[in-house]
Amino acid sequence: MKIFLALIFLLFAFAVLGFNEVPPGDKLWVPLTQIVGGLTVIYFIWLVWIFIRGLLGRVGITKKPKIENLQDSKGYSKLVGTETRENSTAEEKMTNKRKSYTDDFKKEVAEAASKPGATLKSVGDQFDVNPTLVRNWKIQFASSSGSNGGDAVAGDANNAGELKINAGWEERDGRTVCRWIVVWSEASEGEIAGALGGYSGGGSFQMEQFFAKHDSSELTNLMIDIEDKITGEDIDFFDDIPSDFLTICDDAQDVIMEWHDEDEWENSEQLLLLDDKIGGLDKSGDMLLLNGGDSGFNKTILELAGVTAAPISSDADNNGLVNDRGGSEKTGMPIKCVARVKGAVGDLEEGTEIPQEFKDAQDLWSDVTDEETGKKILELLNPYLSANFTPHALDESENIIQTQEDISAIEVILSGFHYDGDLIPSINATAIFEVPFKSDVTNDDIERWAQENDEDFGFAVNFYWNFKDAEMYLDTHSGIEFWTADSSDQTSVDMTSSENPEGNENIFVWHIDRAKFLFEDASEYEAWKKEKKVYFEMDPSGSDDGGEKLFDDPSDGYAEFEIDDNNGNVSISLDDDGPVITAWVKWSPNLRDGVGEDEVLEWGADMGGWYAGTISLGDVDASISEDDGGDIRSSAE
Repeated sequence: MKIFLALIFLLFAFAVLGFNEVPPGDKLWVPLTQIVGGLTVIYFIWLVWIFIRGLLGRVGITKKPKIENLQDSKGYSKLVGTETRENSTAEEKMTNKRKSYTDDFKKEVAEAASKPGATLKSVGDQFDVNPTLVRNWKIQFASSSGSNGGDAVAGDANNAGELKINAGWEERDGRTVCRWIVVWSEASEGEIAGALGGYSGGGSFQMEQFFAKHDSSELTNLMIDIEDKITGEDIDFFDDIPSDFLTICDDAQDVIMEWHDEDEWENSEQLLLLDDKIGGLDKSGDMLLLNGGDSGFNKTILELAGVTAAPISSDADNNGLVNDRGGSEKTGMPIKCVARVKGAVGDLEEGTEIPQEFKDAQDLWSDVTDEETGKKILELLNPYLSANFTPHALDESENIIQTQEDISAIEVILSGFHYDGDLIPSINATAIFEVPFKSDVTNDDIERWAQENDEDFGFAVNFYWNFKDAEMYLDTHSGIEFWTADSSDQTSVDMTSSENPEGNENIFVWHIDRAKFLFEDASEYEAWKKEKKVYFEMDPSGSDDGGEKLFDDPSDGYAEFEIDDNNGNVSISLDDDGPVITAWVKWSPNLRDGVGEDEVLEWGADMGGWYAGTISLGDVDASISEDDGGDIRSSAE
């Protein structure tokens, strides 16, 4: 390039000299040199303009059309721009990136959400943020609210004002993780207010405030977040709970944070016991226990909240018994296990009387195939579905399970169906069993036994329709998955949140092709390769229209979960510096009335809807450097 420019300048100089010296008798020389010199000047001016424009682009005054990949405050990659992107971190390219919030702003929102009468939605509208973020920030900054509840418990767990505490921690991989913790107060007769936390399966922890009512013998209400776990009714916790009880809940949450590493919770939502708290705790095997009493409902509250371990007795002598896969050395401890079947059908004996609900369900589906109809059909058919588990059908079950008798499911959840001309559809379903494993059985024993019998659970677990005079066993299916409820490599017990009735027209597929991730730390990449977990997040508020085209509230379309066989499909190839991932993810938004498939697909293609979604690799320092684009498509495709 330099040689080329030098030749241009020489030509320019020659032309200029030519203006002053004309060879004798050559009348064409002057006009010829003037033409060549003029063209050279024009070309030189064009080169100067190219140089200046490039310089302006470097300092941000001009820029090329959106080609970028940015990250939000969680470290998730935010996909912005054209169909193929290259990595960019320049602040000038932040205009279309998902919003990033400062800690001061988060604290301001959290304080507003803590005021009496404040609701998640009203605070979200006030600050123009998703109500889910309002709730998360309220929890995150609760420990800095100035409550002295935590100080009281820290000094004496059994004399913490009106607050009481019961908790268990497990020593694991050099850390002490919280398996369960409940801090509560008898707010008034028949009413309990407080906060709980613990391990909820899948490598994740939770912390929630709760308000419960009871009639001395059983719970009648358990309000957590947006739902009454007993009645199933929708609630607004900060609206429906009296302010005095909310203060108790706030104080109880402060107590929980007083026992745990606040930075670990804020940065990675891990509940890890502080080292200076270990000394005064009782030790039982790998467990550290704190027994400050029992409301009589602690175990039930924790189970309904989704925490996978709990004390099984209020008796102080028994508070080492843990409802968990490997913590107890006592006898008779049932452990929750989950079995899942897909595409299950069976043969109906001639003359069997089929309940009217099955005919009603088929008629409904033949008229309208939408989400609401699908839910009605599930409600009609679910009461007739049962399941049992036969341990003696599996190898070495007598060495690991106390009984060889059939074990009936404590709950069966019908989650999907498909009609193929018959009155009785094929189904997807999940069953929950309480299996009495022997007291000397360890986690490793159970996992090894389950792996060895992996292909035989189809014989040991039976789903069947329980009619009035007959049982119809569903012995044709694609196989049965079986796992303990708190297994770290599976989802939690309640599978209904991620499964949907077949035919639900609000099911779409978000797709990204060949997303290349780069790791800053090679050791983190090696650690990630052991489990290869991929997560999906969809936040409609990050689209061009903020989700207003499809939703009354953008949170109706918000989703965040680990991608597994139940909700998507992931293809991974491993490069030296990071994986290349192609993903298809099932997304089931709650659309505004009147919004159909065409509007969703148009929103995804033309209004930044696809860019409102992203995939990430969890709690690691890795981001997408480039990808081959993607789309949102109908699940039928």
